[in-house]
Amino acid sequence: KLYQAAEAEKYGYTPEGKDLAGMAAALKVDVLEKDLKSTDRKYALNAVLKAWLPLSPAILEMVAHCLPSPVHSAPHRVFRLMPQPTLKAELAPGDAAELTASRRALATCNTAAGSPTTAFVSKMLAVPASSVHGTHSGNNATLFMGFGRVYSGTLREG
Repeated sequence: KLYQAAEAEKYGYTPEGKDLAGMAAALKVDVLEKDLKSTDRKYALNAVLKAWLPLSPAILEMVAHCLPSPVHSAPHRVFRLMPQPTLKAELAPGDAAELTASRRALATCNTAAGSPTTAFVSKMLAVPASSVHGTHSGNNATLFMGFGRVYSGTLREG
C-alpha cells in the first residue's frame, strides 16, 4: 500500500482517502484526520510517512548505534587531524612539548581541566539575534553561530 500511494502521488492520480487511512492503521501510527483528508495528497502521504518513520529520531538512533564512540575512534583520527610535522627546522623544545601534549589529548579525548583544547568548527552562520533562544540583543543585531566538534579540552564562552 505504501508503494501504491507513493506511485499515485508520483504519477498524479489520486488514491482514495481511505487508502491512506487504512495504510496509517496498518502501520499502527496516529495521523490527524485533517491531514489524511487534505486535498494535497502529497501532504497527506508525507503526514503518514512522518508519523511512521520520523526522520530526526531515526537518524539519531542510526548514528548512536552505527558510528563508533569518539573515545574509540580518536586514536585512529589523530593522524588525520594532527599529522606529524614535516618541518625542515627543529621545533623549539616548548613548542614540541605542546604539540605532543595536544596530540596525546586528542588521541584520548581528554576533557580534564588544563588539557589542551582542540576543536573543529565546520560551519559558521550569521543569524538574527531575535531567532536565537536566550538572547536579549537589539532588533537588528546579528549573531554568529558555529557548528563544530570538540575533540579535547573544554570550550568556554569568551
